[in-house]
Amino acid sequence: MVWRLHNPFNPIVNWPNIVRELITIQSLSFALSAIWLYVLCARMIVIYHLNIADQLKQLHVVGRHFSLDEILLAVKTFKYLSHATYLLHRHFGLILLINCCYLVVNLIQILYYITRFGSLMTTILTVWDCFTLFEVISRLFLICHTADSIRTSVSY
Repeated sequence: MVWRLHNPFNPIVNWPNIVRELITIQSLSFALSAIWLYVLCARMIVIYHLNIADQLKQLHVVGRHFSLDEILLAVKTFKYLSHATYLLHRHFGLILLINCCYLVVNLIQILYYITRFGSLMTTILTVWDCFTLFEVISRLFLICHTADSIRTSVSY
């Protein structure tokens, strides 16, 4: 009877581990999908801001006067983009804040374990920690760089 409880092939005993793994995978995929969706939407807003700036520069270079319709179209488009940027930051703000806090804590933890126990660990664990460190830094870069690119494109 004891052997049946510790048997790894017993499906009843492994259900908690399976559920734990599914929850872990789901939580990671939710955070990653939120970041990628934010990055894609923000990149689209940046492209539209740069497109408006190029159109206004072309109209200015041509040397002709702006018509009222062109000015109103540019103002309306800029207003819609500003509202889209506001909605993007409003809807993604909380999940990005939670994600950034998690990433900073994870970064501190990984750096601590690499510096404290790096010489004692096996090579596989050290490589896995370095991979996780690279993943955390790249996710933080994506969040921060995307927000900065929106600010830069608006001031362009």
